[in-house]
Amino acid sequence: MPFSFIKSKPQRKSIIDKLNPFHKPYELISRKKRRWNNMLISSGRFHLTNPNPVDKCGWELTFQDEFNTSSLDQDKWTTETFYGARYHPQNITQNSPASAPREYLSPDNFELTGNSIKLIATDEHVNINHTSSPPRPDVDGNYTIRHQVAQIDSYHSWQSRNIDWRQKYGYFEIRCRMPNSKGMWPAFWLYGEGGDEIDIFEFYTGKGDFGFESNYHFYPFGTSTQRHIYRRQEHKTYHADQEFGIYALSWDSNRLRWLYNNRIIREIRNPGFHKPMHIIINTALDKQSDRGQFHLAEFPNSFEIDYVRAYRKI
Repeated sequence: MPFSFIKSKPQRKSIIDKLNPFHKPYELISRKKRRWNNMLISSGRFHLTNPNPVDKCGWELTFQDEFNTSSLDQDKWTTETFYGARYHPQNITQNSPASAPREYLSPDNFELTGNSIKLIATDEHVNINHTSSPPRPDVDGNYTIRHQVAQIDSYHSWQSRNIDWRQKYGYFEIRCRMPNSKGMWPAFWLYGEGGDEIDIFEFYTGKGDFGFESNYHFYPFGTSTQRHIYRRQEHKTYHADQEFGIYALSWDSNRLRWLYNNRIIREIRNPGFHKPMHIIINTALDKQSDRGQFHLAEFPNSFEIDYVRAYRKI
């Protein structure tokens, strides 16, 4: 059933309908309801086979990519990172001794199928020369990165061409299928000024007891301060590497609501997200030994996306 905040009045409600918080759009989900939702998701009761319609009652479409072309739409996406590098410099500068970054964000690790895009992770090596500003002889030099991954972003401030889609509040939706391999870390997230971040999902394919996390990082006074509000929640899923699922966020001035297959699975009061944010979709490597099972990872593997859409409340 397509997402809508318009209340319906069915003659008879199933147990799933009774648990659907759309009937009480301003009520925070209780822990009991959250457990029920996770149980129903993991059993397949929130299973969807078809994509949502593009039109949503009460919402205006503001951003859309159905990935039905033969190449990435350069007017909507960049494969560069918002911080200006194709690897995380902290992997070098914050390790002692300095070590190579765990992954390289390749501009070529994409496959357009005609109706979807695949973000591909490979074990192909790439050599880089890292230089710091100001120079740091203890970490500057050549490194070999052992894996390549992919990322697309709706905003980039480092390049001359205009890639700048950001939005404050709205409904953000993706339909996708997770990698069929251990050790992967695909994500769909929003990023804003001052380091603020809303993770619609971060999926850990090596974790066996749950599917993904919904997270947020909020810096009330900017990243230069020690004040950092971080909250995460685990969610179960259903055959996410075999079938497409729909993951979404509804964000307004008062509430954040995370949805899986059109069902709210988490709802919180807005802790302070009131500035425009841009969309980032990426696949990455989960090398944390306690959860990732990276030693079982198979390459190449792909994170497949059917579509991504964003809306603004009318």
